[in-house]
Amino acid sequence: MIIFYYILSSFSIILYLYSFFPVNKNFAQKHELPSTLQDINFDLKEVYASNVDKIIVIVIDALRYDFITRDNTPNLLKLLETDGCLSLVKVESPTVTLPRIKALTTGSVPQFIDVVLNLLNTESATDSIIHQAVRYGKKIVFYGDDTWLKLYPNIFLRSEGTTSFYVYDYTEVDDNVTRNVWDELSRNDWDIMILHYLGLDHIGHITGPFSPLVKPKLQEMDEIVKKSTI
Repeated sequence: MIIFYYILSSFSIILYLYSFFPVNKNFAQKHELPSTLQDINFDLKEVYASNVDKIIVIVIDALRYDFITRDNTPNLLKLLETDGCLSLVKVESPTVTLPRIKALTTGSVPQFIDVVLNLLNTESATDSIIHQAVRYGKKIVFYGDDTWLKLYPNIFLRSEGTTSFYVYDYTEVDDNVTRNVWDELSRNDWDIMILHYLGLDHIGHITGPFSPLVKPKLQEMDEIVKKSTI
């Protein structure tokens, strides 16, 4: 009877771990861009033709919906009014960096096992917009949270990572990103630039969302947005 309980306990633990930490079955698959929709064929070159020469993706970690105001981010709001849209997104746990980057780049649902992987050098083999861009000949440069470099090693044309674990630094961690931006804007050998700023997130961890440090940081980020779109 005791052996039966041991077996039952072991099975219960394995079942729990399998359910709580599921394995991604889409691992290492790379998908082709679709050429049909509801039995209608279309020209891939025409549909997926780029309307811009370069794309800049700016990730401002911990940017809350209510932080975007005319006082804090006037340039961003001006862009949104003319050429953009603002959406309120509610996310579920886990909300640590690695799972959210994977969700952003792969369109997959974050898993709790990613919380553990956040501490490791774990390369993402799941199909993503990063892999697809490189596959179609796009050159990508990256500056910011070094989690991107762990997920996508040997992919970026140029890159420099900043660590997210020293939360008391909310100045140099962003300056190390910005100092590369102006040089890259003068270059013509890249197609996509990804910037991941951590300063606002670090301020939130240290002093909370109502800290007097938040507004100056938001205004700093707003200037980056303005200069990046000139």
